[in-house]
Amino acid sequence: MTGKAVSATILVVDDEPPLLRLVARVLERQEFTVLTASDGDEAIDLFDKHIDSIDGVLLDIFIPPNGVAEVMDHMISARGDLVVILSSGDDPEPAIAEKLKSQGGAFLRKPYLPKAMLKLLETQLDTKRQSRRERGHDESVPGREQEDV
Repeated sequence: MTGKAVSATILVVDDEPPLLRLVARVLERQEFTVLTASDGDEAIDLFDKHIDSIDGVLLDIFIPPNGVAEVMDHMISARGDLVVILSSGDDPEPAIAEKLKSQGGAFLRKPYLPKAMLKLLETQLDTKRQSRRERGHDESVPGREQEDV
């Protein structure tokens, strides 16, 4: 869709099997490695097993049994640099929206086009990677003066 090869692992969590399969297929066609979970418990288990390789997570807001807040809190507390995109046909609750915003995540309203999902995901991944590079570069050069941007 975007023509941009991406090397990233994405955990997709949705309790609607057809949507889960469709999103996974779209991401795999763009060379993402995809892990899928149909509920919050499965998402947490997969996340914990692959914690170092997951770059981002696409989470449906309404996921049984524990809900998105518990799942998102678990993942963000373990990996503050994780790309998080929440998705729903409804607006997130204010507390969830605030957590997402403070973490630098994004919201994707359902129904969405695959192209829109890919663009948002790539933008979020690029932003996180750029932030890591800047931090890493600044940390590797002690005393470096800040440059004007």
